[in-house]
Amino acid sequence: MRVGPLPASDVVDLGCGNGAMAPALRARFPDRVSHAVDNSPAMLDKARALGLNNAPLLADAATWQPDHPPAM
Repeated sequence: MRVGPLPASDVVDLGCGNGAMAPALRARFPDRVSHAVDNSPAMLDKARALGLNNAPLLADAATWQPDHPPAM
């Protein structure tokens, strides 16, 4: 997967699962707040254990709303 330039804002990994994308997102956007969003406590625990997300959130990706617009 390739992620091109994004406007300055938070990075969101919706449906983050076990956090498999977290290393790539952190490497590409090291200075941004990274939100890991998943509705499975077990998967979110695995993603959280990587220590690469600033704001892991237990929520449904279909209904979650950010506090402010993320990078898109």
